Amino acid sequence: MSTNVLEIPHTEIISQLARHLSSIPPRRSQFHKRGSVAIVLRLHADQLPRYTSRASQLQSLHAFLAHKDVRAARAQVLYIQRAAYPGDPWSGHIGFPGGKREDSDRDDKMTAVRETQEELGLDIGGEGFEYLGELDTCHAYMWFNLQTMMVVVPHVFLQVVGRTPELRVSAEVASAHWIDLGQLLKRVQTPCAPFTEEYRSIPLDVAARVFPRSRQKWWYWVMERVLGTTHYTVLPLEFAREFSVVRSQNRGSVNARYRDVRFASDKELFLWGISLEITSGLVDLALPASAALHPAYVSVASPWPQMDRRMWADVNWITNALHAHVWGPRRRKPYKVTGLDFFRAHAYALRLALGLSLAARAWAVYYVARTVQRLLAK
Repeated sequence: MSTNVLEIPHTEIISQLARHLSSIPPRRSQFHKRGSVAIVLRLHADQLPRYTSRASQLQSLHAFLAHKDVRAARAQVLYIQRAAYPGDPWSGHIGFPGGKREDSDRDDKMTAVRETQEELGLDIGGEGFEYLGELDTCHAYMWFNLQTMMVVVPHVFLQVVGRTPELRVSAEVASAHWIDLGQLLKRVQTPCAPFTEEYRSIPLDVAARVFPRSRQKWWYWVMERVLGTTHYTVLPLEFAREFSVVRSQNRGSVNARYRDVRFASDKELFLWGISLEITSGLVDLALPASAALHPAYVSVASPWPQMDRRMWADVNWITNALHAHVWGPRRRKPYKVTGLDFFRAHAYALRLALGLSLAARAWAVYYVARTVQRLLAK
């Protein structure tokens, strides 16, 4: 019998996540420029039982999560807002603790552990945390040619002790927040459609992303008006002050590209981009088979980026249809192990939609011109 996903105990969701992480291999990349992030989960309860190592990690986790003191606990996920630094492309963004891999790092997991220690003073490689596994590697692409700029490898950790060590937020981080897992799951139960009242997005100038060094050229001015803006989906995450550590009030970015964008408010974090893609992959592996999916649900990261709603309505319609068909929940992990990552899938869909749209418009212009020509010839 299917169950409302918001009513499923968080311990059951974490158990499912651990099973899938141990049995489904992540999609990896050997690209040389790489970084890692840590997805840190904890259970908020009055007290936690002692975590006992057994014959296998899954047996240990099952016994821990099935304990009567834990069964009704709410799970939380650690997010940070990066400090504002000039020239930093992720300045002010919401995401997970992490950073670039150093030559001294033994592997990608060590990068995630080291960066979390440096940024938050939290030793997730110690005894109080259990490593659950690795999610699919995410690619940061050049927008116009899909060349990989760097890859980001997400690693998942679960706190298995009752008290979280005090977070010591470094100068690289503006704030840290423990977000209730239910905030990540709300889109599963109540998906939103593009440009509706519930839809939240970050609008960015397409021409600036494609031609970042061509602002003075006349054809840039033309392309800016032809291409318009692209709206990137935002997942708003409500946070509580009692579960937050704030070093500085930082709402936006000092990066010129995002000068008009706010990444947080006094009550919410605005998650988007690669961090939203990673979060979507986490939820995919965490949903139990008994979870009832809304008929309109595609992914936590849905809808796909939308172009100008008036100028490119036909393109949006095509990409949204492809999104639901090609990127539906039964076409991703854990049901389908292989497949395109989020941004590459969207880029291919967008190129197809633009090609069809331009071809249709060219045919319409040709048809109208021919019709007018015949009328004038009479």
